[in-house]
This record gives sequence, structure tokens and C-alpha cells, in this order.
Amino acid sequence: MRFNPINLLYFAVLVLITSCMSLGINVKHKTPKKSLRLPVFTVKDSLLGYNNHYRSCYDVKYYDIHVKFNIAAKSIAGFATTKFELLKSSDKIQLDLDPSLVIDSITQDFHPLTYSRNYSAVLVNLLSLNKEQKITVYYHGKPVHARRPPWEGGFVWKHDKSNKPFISVACEGSGAQIWLPIKAWLGDEPDSVSMHFTVPKELSAVSNGNLISTKEEGNFKTYHWQTFYQVNPYNITFYIGDYKFFEEHYTCASGEEMKLRYYVLPENFEKAKVHFKQAQTILKVYEDLFGSYPWPKDGYKLVESPFAGMEHQTAIAYGNGYKNEKHFGFDYIIVHETAHEWWGNAVSVADFSDMWIHEGIATYAEALYVERTNGYMAYLNYMYWLSITVKNKKPVVGPTGVYYLDYKDGDPYAKGAVMLHTLRNHLNNDTLFFSIIKTFFKNNCYKSVTTKDFISLANQMSGKDLQPVFDQYLYDRRSPRLVWNFDYEKKLEKNQLIFKFERVVPCFSTPIQVEQGGNKFYIYPTSAVEFYTLPYPATVPVKVNSKGSYLEEGYKGIERMKDK
Repeated sequence: MRFNPINLLYFAVLVLITSCMSLGINVKHKTPKKSLRLPVFTVKDSLLGYNNHYRSCYDVKYYDIHVKFNIAAKSIAGFATTKFELLKSSDKIQLDLDPSLVIDSITQDFHPLTYSRNYSAVLVNLLSLNKEQKITVYYHGKPVHARRPPWEGGFVWKHDKSNKPFISVACEGSGAQIWLPIKAWLGDEPDSVSMHFTVPKELSAVSNGNLISTKEEGNFKTYHWQTFYQVNPYNITFYIGDYKFFEEHYTCASGEEMKLRYYVLPENFEKAKVHFKQAQTILKVYEDLFGSYPWPKDGYKLVESPFAGMEHQTAIAYGNGYKNEKHFGFDYIIVHETAHEWWGNAVSVADFSDMWIHEGIATYAEALYVERTNGYMAYLNYMYWLSITVKNKKPVVGPTGVYYLDYKDGDPYAKGAVMLHTLRNHLNNDTLFFSIIKTFFKNNCYKSVTTKDFISLANQMSGKDLQPVFDQYLYDRRSPRLVWNFDYEKKLEKNQLIFKFERVVPCFSTPIQVEQGGNKFYIYPTSAVEFYTLPYPATVPVKVNSKGSYLEEGYKGIERMKDK
């Protein structure tokens, strides 16, 4: 999912920011005095977000989903079979289904099962302790309506310009249980999913993976889609509309052949055939940066949607109006959401507390795409803009076990990205930095990961203790504040740069590039006052932090700095 405010007014101020950077003028980053209060979490949140005994006792292997849509009534009816393996003894398991939806029955091998409901949690009493089992939930009702998709999730019931139904769902922040009886905990991804969507026969239904078959019955048609890979619960999706289809061939970095499929509304068909050609370039850049495309058997799809965008695995929601950003020549929705096929879909988190791994890396991927296609200065400009959108109201790594995702908080996106940029500068070794990113993907493709996993790999591959860097940018809400000034050393007749960090965690330091008179060098600030002898008099302009590591800069009198 792309965080909307990051792109607001971006291109209106890009020229101004570029000019400021060339002059060495810094737009100041701010850390507000007061932190943002987290919500008061309740049992409802824990039931959805926590991997309790009734969830951890079993592993989902397969979902077989059947949904029929009553578009006039804005309701659904269907059933979903969950095939699972019991990992430890338990006489019941927890599935999840929103209270707005009615359970008609739950069965196992045609035998009815008893159950209880508590908010979205459905505790199902099992018939046996057999290792391999499957149960089916029959249900119906009116699912939650999305107030602001994709950020506030739910169903989107709209009509296209021809007044034909145009329907989809976005549920990352709400959970897949808003429309499916499913294990909504992020850490358990089924090995594959089969989806059957029954819609009016004049419409099409598009979903993840591959179209296996269509079956027409009376005024309805059922579309059967199947994934060959595991899929994150909130990424299971559908799109219903009057679609026209075209496809292209693509050769993955692995050598595997796959198809790029595009489903668009008829009035946009010719436009889409030109606009979507950029997907080939985007995929090639990401394969080079991160590794081979992770879903070759399921292919890649862009599907026109009634909302801006969403990273639904192999069926990306596209609703950006076929617009390229004129300064860079690409569609940022396609660039961002495609990055999620690696970060968020193939490498996933088990808890939204680590959401920066999805959104921060995907946002940083945008900047890397800019670097590959427009050069390093354009990349620095892009990172600079991201950095000034950071709010610093709370740490990037959030509370665990409560399915907490604040769509108004862009820091997991922007600050996650500028943290990676700062880490790149900190290592000062692009070969090492990109090797860490690529290895993290390779080691964890099709797995759930945590922030600690990333830190551990970065420490191992760099041979350094990078924990203070991550503590500062991910676990502490404050941005480091670099204060600096000039000091004249009479005995040496030299001008000195005097500097230190404020508002940092213990042991934090990061190299800061300084330029003067064509000379480039590094200073290594800590929380203690330090000095660096400048190559030229202070009358020669000094540019500090020219690569734009994420920090604040402030003026402080020399004596005040020395006193402290």
C-alpha cells in the first residue's frame, strides 16, 4: 500500500528542494516535543493480532474459498474450507470473521461443529485431535464498507463510467476476516489458495494467481483462480468489473518465462497498452536489486481498481489514472506496489509492529528506481523529500500482538526508507549495503521475518555492531540532532569544525560527510564535543551532511557546546 501524503505536492516543490540542496541549505527535520499517544488496546485487538494458543496450535495449509456476490444488495454469501495441520494438542482452534457477517454453520466431514464468537474471533470445537484436518464455514452478510480505501479497509462498491459495477476489497489495515472466515494472523500463510467468485455473467472476476476455469450458470459466471504459492491473508483479493484483457511475455532473471497480464476498463484499453509497458523495466530493475521475481508460476498482474492502489499478490490494484510523474517519467503506484512483490508479499512480517520491512523497503525501492533511471542526484532529491515528511511522533517499530496499523502514520514508509539511506551512508560501501538487502531477501523469501532478523544479518555481514543505528531510527522516535560551528585555534592558526550529536541513544554515531573547497571528508560525531581541523579558512563555505543522512541540524554557540 502506498502512503498517500508522501506524494502530496512533491513535484510542486521538487525544483525548490533541488536548488536548496545545491546551495547546501538544509530543510530542517523536526522532532515534536510530545509523542503521539497510542490507542488503548482491548481484548478485541488482542484476539485479532495475538498468536494465542488457539492459533499457534495449528498451521494452515490451504484455503478453498467460494463467494457469490449480490451486487444490488451489496452482500455476499459463500463458504470457505480451511485445511490445516494440528501442531500441538488442542480441542479447538481460532478462525476469524467480522461480526457483521453471519455464520450459517461450521462442518467437518459433513458433521456440524459447535463454536463460540467473541468479536471477530470464532473458536471452533474440533471433533478429533488428528494431525491433518479440514473444516468448512458457511456464511453470509453485508461486509464492511471501505470509507477511505485502501487506507481504511473494506468493500468498495462503485460503478464505472458506463455505469457498470466496479467492485473490489482492500483490507490490509482491517484484516482479511472482514470478508472471509480465515486465520487472519499475519504469521500463518497458506501454502496455496483456491478462489471461486460467482458474479453476473456480463462481468469478470479477477484474483490472485492463475485463472483455472470459468463456468456459466444462468445469469451468473463463476471464475476459479488458484495460486501456486503461499499468500499473505490480507493479500487474498478480487476485482469485479467489465474488464478487457491483454498480456505480454517476460523472462525472469532466473530464466523462467511468465506472463504479465493486464485487466482494464474498456475506455482505458489503448491507453493501458502504452502505459503498462513500464512494468517490464520496473521488474528488471527490482530483479537486479533484490533477486528474481518470486512468483513466476502465478505471473504478474495489474488490475484496474476503484481505489488508488494495493499490493495484492500477483494481482496489483491499479487506480492511479494512467499518470506518469513528469519529472521522472514513471507511475509511482506501479513502482511502489510492484516492489511489494518482494517486500511484503514474498518477505512478510508476522506482526504490523515490523511494518517498515514492507513499507519502508518498498518506499526505498522507489528511490532506488529513481537512482537507476534518473541518476544519483535525483535519488538524493527523492530521499530528501521523503525525509522532510517524517513526523517523528512515535517509534517506527510499534506495539505487538494487536494488529495495529495507523494509516495516518507515514513514518514506517518514509522514515523506514530514510533509515535505509542513512544505513547506506553509514556503511559507506554500496557493495556491502546492496548485498545485505539482496541476502535478506534470498534468505527469507516465502518466510515471515522481524526487525531483529534484519539487524542480525546486517551485523553479521558488516562485521559491525549496528544496533545503536537501528535503536536510534526504529526504536526511538527522535531524530539525531547534529550541532556544529567553527572554532579558531590560535596556536595552530587553524579553523576547526566543532560538533556533537544531541538527542541520541547510547553509543550512537554515524559518519557525516563534509565538503569544503572541493575537499570531501568525514566526521564521526558522538554525544561528546569533538573537533576537526578544516583544510581551508571558515570563509570558504562548508557543506555538512551533503549525502543527506537523516538527522536534524542546529546552531549552538561554541562556548555552550564546550560547556556541555
